[in-house]
Amino acid sequence: PKIYRTIPSDIANETKEGGDASNQDSTTWAEWDEEGWHYTAVNFQGSIAERKERATLYILALDAINFCFWPHPQSSSLHTQQQQKFENNTLEYDHLAIALRKLAEQDEDDTSASTYFFSPQNLATITVAQFEKAFEPYLQNHSIPNMEERVRLWNELGHGLLTNFQGQAMNLIEQSQRHGPKCVSLILSTFPGFRDESICPRTGKWISFYKRAQIAVGDLRQALGEVNNSSYPWTGMDELTTFADYRVPQLLRHIGVLDYCSTLAQQIDAGVEIPCNSMEELSIRASTVVAVDSLVSVVRSIVKNQMMMNAETTDESSSHDAILFDKVTAVTLDWYLWQEGEKLQQQGLMKPHHKTRTIFY
Repeated sequence: PKIYRTIPSDIANETKEGGDASNQDSTTWAEWDEEGWHYTAVNFQGSIAERKERATLYILALDAINFCFWPHPQSSSLHTQQQQKFENNTLEYDHLAIALRKLAEQDEDDTSASTYFFSPQNLATITVAQFEKAFEPYLQNHSIPNMEERVRLWNELGHGLLTNFQGQAMNLIEQSQRHGPKCVSLILSTFPGFRDESICPRTGKWISFYKRAQIAVGDLRQALGEVNNSSYPWTGMDELTTFADYRVPQLLRHIGVLDYCSTLAQQIDAGVEIPCNSMEELSIRASTVVAVDSLVSVVRSIVKNQMMMNAETTDESSSHDAILFDKVTAVTLDWYLWQEGEKLQQQGLMKPHHKTRTIFY
């Protein structure tokens, strides 16, 4: 794909408008949980430490199975009732996040850590039948594809926490010293299912994207800040990349930042699967990372110009611009782009996203 390094007008306009100067932990264009889908244990009556633990386990459990929402039958030639259900499935990320939130909320009257649905003990031993039964009341007509693999990843998550962090998810956070790249590395070294890696078929070079590991760190930072009801400072977040998935390249194509060659565009628009680790798939994901990094540079340039213009005005405006500049990262821009993509997708305004059968996004 070709990348056009110009910033879409809606991003530029929202950046110029800025945020509320009285709210020093936000920008108007990049809110993490804008729709209130996620669980942050705000209503749990335990201690702050217990609330952090529950929120952290929720996020890890969510991002362990945060992949491949587009429906597909197990076979293109045999259409059983279950396969037809997957074909007509409308499962999206918000359905999964909300279902997991409700599973967490159902245990809020019980302060026992071991009986919490997302306790490492439960994750390590949960079966496919138990997984399906737990989700059934909260997903209505939606079905979760590839449940066996998702259960395997939960088992891996539970065993990893029990073996390496004394069964305490917050031990992982503290061991990372709340440094974004260190936390990503810990997740990768402990839970193999997060190792989003490939070998380029053209050059033979090793490639990594680590979409789910990085998004888990972004989610953890924000969720733990919600638990504290204040900023929960992390470092190194600007070293993370965008979370290369389906929706962001779909949006970047829609707004003219990415341009696919005619053959690839025809395949995607026709719903033809793009093979995992193919040159086409890797190119889409790599171009997405490069494009978002370019957009970050442009947005920061806009904010920097604002800072220079406001240097001789009120201290309040100057301070807000400096805060906004620090918060413009690939992570926060990804939130904005993904949310805009979700809105346009729901309105049926975008061409299809590429389809790749993978556990990594």
